[in-house]
Amino acid sequence: MRVYTVHCRPGSREPDAEAKLVKEGFSWPAFLIPPLWLLYQRLWLALFIVTVTGLLLDIGLDLAGADPITVFIAGAGFSLFIGFSANDWRRRKLAVLGHRMTGIVAAGDHDGAMRRYFDLHPYEPRPFNQNSSAAIGGL
Repeated sequence: MRVYTVHCRPGSREPDAEAKLVKEGFSWPAFLIPPLWLLYQRLWLALFIVTVTGLLLDIGLDLAGADPITVFIAGAGFSLFIGFSANDWRRRKLAVLGHRMTGIVAAGDHDGAMRRYFDLHPYEPRPFNQNSSAAIGGL
């Protein structure tokens, strides 16, 4: 079973359509292909920081005259850091965009987690606002 955090935007008309699930723990795609994963997730600041840090690490190791094994170990360690931090970066971005963490759910996959969350937290439509009827033409 995987554990997911559920993020919804407060006041959303359709929380089930706008809900975002983020898996807890290690991200294999972020570990194996960090730049592509960061591009796919639209984490622009993280992509910039990871790229600059990777370049500085590479230049520093080259200037220090590190052997290939040391370079490999440093690169693997940096990729491990990215893999363990990636989903937290996604959560932080969602918070900046106005989403709130509204729950934690465990399920076998993403779709199962979404179903389980909305089974436990059914969508309750907001009451119709009488003031908005005038804007629609007096319906």
